[in-house]
Amino acid sequence: MSRLVRVAGLMGAALVMAAGIVAGTGGPAAAETPDPLVLRDFFDRRVPELMAAQKVPGLAVTVVDGSGELFTGDYGFADVAAGLPVVAEETAFRTASIAKTFTAVAVLQQVEAGALDLHADVNTYLPGDFRIADAYPGRPVTLHHLLTHTAGFADLWRGDLTTDLTDVLPLKDFLPAFQPDRVYPPGEYVSYSNYGLQLAGYIVERVSGRPFASYMDERLFGPLGMRHSGFVQPSLAAERFPVSLYYGSDPSVLMPLHHPQGGPEGSTGHASAADMGRFLRMLLGGGEYEGVRVLQPSSVDMMLARQAGSHPLLDGAGYGTWQLDRVGPGIVTSYGGDGGAHAQFALVPGRDLGIYVVANGDGSPPEYRSHIRALIVEEFLALVTDTRPDPVPVKGSVTAPPSGDYLTSRHVEGEPMKLLQLAFDRVTVTTAADGTVTTAQPAQPEHRWIPVGDGVYASTEGRDRLGFIERDGEVVGLIFESNPSQAYLLVPAHASPAVRLPIAAGALLVLSTVVVWPVVALVRRLRRRSTGERSRAALIARILAGAVAATGVAYVVFLVGVTADPTVLEFGSWAQNLPLALAVPAAAAVAVFAVVAWARRWWSRAGRVHFTAIALAAGVFLGIAAQYGLVWGL
Repeated sequence: MSRLVRVAGLMGAALVMAAGIVAGTGGPAAAETPDPLVLRDFFDRRVPELMAAQKVPGLAVTVVDGSGELFTGDYGFADVAAGLPVVAEETAFRTASIAKTFTAVAVLQQVEAGALDLHADVNTYLPGDFRIADAYPGRPVTLHHLLTHTAGFADLWRGDLTTDLTDVLPLKDFLPAFQPDRVYPPGEYVSYSNYGLQLAGYIVERVSGRPFASYMDERLFGPLGMRHSGFVQPSLAAERFPVSLYYGSDPSVLMPLHHPQGGPEGSTGHASAADMGRFLRMLLGGGEYEGVRVLQPSSVDMMLARQAGSHPLLDGAGYGTWQLDRVGPGIVTSYGGDGGAHAQFALVPGRDLGIYVVANGDGSPPEYRSHIRALIVEEFLALVTDTRPDPVPVKGSVTAPPSGDYLTSRHVEGEPMKLLQLAFDRVTVTTAADGTVTTAQPAQPEHRWIPVGDGVYASTEGRDRLGFIERDGEVVGLIFESNPSQAYLLVPAHASPAVRLPIAAGALLVLSTVVVWPVVALVRRLRRRSTGERSRAALIARILAGAVAATGVAYVVFLVGVTADPTVLEFGSWAQNLPLALAVPAAAAVAVFAVVAWARRWWSRAGRVHFTAIALAAGVFLGIAAQYGLVWGL
């Protein structure tokens, strides 16, 4: 579905519902409370349309205000094969990263109790044998950084999943064993970090003296009456409450249940849609739900306020939340996706409204940011809130941002995922003479942007905005307002994947030509001619070169294969880099053999040239792999 079709759909829905969506006169701006009957009409029409279009099997939605539930709907199946329907009150779905909002609540509860300080060094709260590395002296990581994804951690994948439930580590063991590097000074950029929220949850565990999951049951889910919610391994969740299964690109693709490490970041969080309605009412009520207070109003204000951002004029992070001002003023959201589970809530505190949507399928959205849960949330918000005015282009000349490649700040050094991210999660910027900017991303449509001032550009075909990040008067990166959770940082041309990856592909192509050697040898043998080998050393040289080439080709095949299911990399270990590490001394030996081949005149001149090309290609391929940390690993 194109953006134009989406906008047309919104306009049509707005026209149909303008007269009846609210109990009042004058349209959404003057509205007080949406009419529950009209909400039902809207969702009962729109949700099945989108589910069919995107091939999502099950979904639940709830809309609340401070006084109660306005609408709750359940659609489709929690278990397609068994024909079990979604039941909004009872069916628990994985919350994915929305659980980070729960973790933020727990941290702020302990701040209120005086046990934690948002701006103290987190090492203050950790045991003596576990320290967050002092990578930037004088600039420690704090809970404020953890809750706003500004701690500057690398985005480590290795070890996130295990193949055996008994191998799941407690937080006290997992966090020290898989501590990522600090790659940015704290506060420098918003760069999404699961590890940061795991660490925050562990700190709650430490100061409260209770396991994190038990703490959440006692201090959040229990008091709010969220009986179908909790932190529990997905493979065990069905023992506690009715759960949904999860599906891939369509309802025939059943996603496997994995055993995730951690938990406070969302990998083990579960909640029913109705339970999430209670949680949203608590936030709208300033920390209180039906006479039960779990947070002080000042803490809720901190959660919903902008606490950090990569660009001062664009959406940023609260504590466990994100701004959604690009859709309408004052809107706050949280969202997540994890192996078929997709969820999002949005709060409009100025209107005392909240919505939660959860689905159990990846489906087939037209763009990765147009998943059914996001479309439903944004279409609902467009109907009940004021939208931001269309941007006004800057008049006169504009200082053009630099063209080039901008790479994701979610840095994964030393893992195969690093190469996949650089291949797919990057932005190529082209600046035109008229001051407009074009951005291109792999497997995504190009977008054109017009300058609206202060380093901000507005999309010509939608409601997204683009901001260029400056440091000391120089552009160092950019951020899309539709994705405030990460920045894209400008890299020199020689370090761009657009340069390096084609060179690596060319080297791999040269390496693959070693297949001619056994073919030629076989033909010569069949014709009863000499194989051309002058010595045992020459034969060993070719065997070694063939092994290096085969290793490189096999590694790339492995990388291509895991694009279909990147979770394979989350089960990985340092052994994923072992083949390339072993290929390095072999490639060095091949380089020596290339010199010897010319000195001793092995093979024909063409044969020696070919062997030398193989040796050079091996060096180039492994050199580029080493620059991405894929040879020696972590």
